[in-house]
Amino acid sequence: MKRLSQEKRAVTIRDVAQQAGVSVAAASYALNNTGRVSALTKATILQAANELGYTPSLAAQVLKGRKGNLVAILTDGFAGPWYGEFLERIQPALKDAGHTVLALTLDQESLALCRTLVDSGWIQGLVVLNPGADWASFLVPMLDLVPTVVFDPDEHYQNAVQFAVDNRSGVKALMNHLWERGYRDFLWLDGEIDLAWDARERYQAFSDFLGAKNFSELSVTRLHGGFKADLAYRAVREFLSTSKPPRVIVAANDESASGALRAVREKGLSVPRDVAVTGFDGLDSSAWTEPPLTTLSYDRRDLGARMAAAILDALQSGETSPRRHILEVTLVVRASS
Repeated sequence: MKRLSQEKRAVTIRDVAQQAGVSVAAASYALNNTGRVSALTKATILQAANELGYTPSLAAQVLKGRKGNLVAILTDGFAGPWYGEFLERIQPALKDAGHTVLALTLDQESLALCRTLVDSGWIQGLVVLNPGADWASFLVPMLDLVPTVVFDPDEHYQNAVQFAVDNRSGVKALMNHLWERGYRDFLWLDGEIDLAWDARERYQAFSDFLGAKNFSELSVTRLHGGFKADLAYRAVREFLSTSKPPRVIVAANDESASGALRAVREKGLSVPRDVAVTGFDGLDSSAWTEPPLTTLSYDRRDLGARMAAAILDALQSGETSPRRHILEVTLVVRASS
């Protein structure tokens, strides 16, 4: 028996031609704006392409010689709701401005490809998320070649337009909230502390707050949550199986906080009566956990829009004016604390 594919087949230019009732050549002329078809025929073809959701492939655009319209987004990974909310605004903004988005992960192979496309003039701008210092030797040489915006305050990228979150003020506000409510027994859930600048900043702010209170770090439990719900869940579940529950779990982000919530509930503990839980990021999903999560919120959709505006401004002017943008963080108190 023939097995049917569960994946939706990509729409091709042949599909557009068939829908519009024209030849593939005519569809190609219309979609590539060559002017070889009448205005009426072009309108019919464009309507068909829109109805079918047709998007020309990157390879096709490169072969057609559309240099200068590519903007590469380089990141440590596209999984999870954080990236979904960010991409929701940046991709349409770049597309509406006539650019094609090339999404690449931060690894040696992708960065080598990126450098080749930059040197040959295909890529005209870079948007880089969380590169850290590890990739500076690959990225910094490109800052002088194409306009670049970076979500990372690392000094290596000071010649780019930099965006960052005010992690320190946010964590301080959260800890003041917890301290005023009498919490003194803390479990800290780390992010990717060795890789991510925001994980390091958030833990440092947590540590600094307790230090200012003359509160010994030796009495604080610290676990690896990895910014991921499943890792945090396993870490907290294992801890609770052998140790006394902490009075509050302070997670480095909302995803790890959701994993901690599940582990606490499975242990039969009540949140926040037995164990309070807090997060960071203000993801849409944080309002729908059980109970709703106390978190530190900033707008990732707005971040995407602002980074898009910054790279478009740089592309229009032909140069990057180094500047650092700091996103404010708001404490959102909900039932989990």
